[in-house]
Amino acid sequence: MWDTAIRKRLNRELIRGIGNGKTGEQYVVFLKGVQGIIKEYGIAEKLGSETIVAKKLDEYNYVRIVMKS
Repeated sequence: MWDTAIRKRLNRELIRGIGNGKTGEQYVVFLKGVQGIIKEYGIAEKLGSETIVAKKLDEYNYVRIVMKS
């Protein structure tokens, strides 16, 4: 989930402050941002209790951002 292309896109659009991802603090901002996205969009409830939500979000971002470019 900490892929450069994904991080750059999320920094521009959804999670401000993760910069170039070179510090532990930026990674913590990223993790909190992902947690906020999951909560804001109700992703956990939509996917169900058997799903590993962070993994699904990672897969979605990979397909949408990395594979598309």
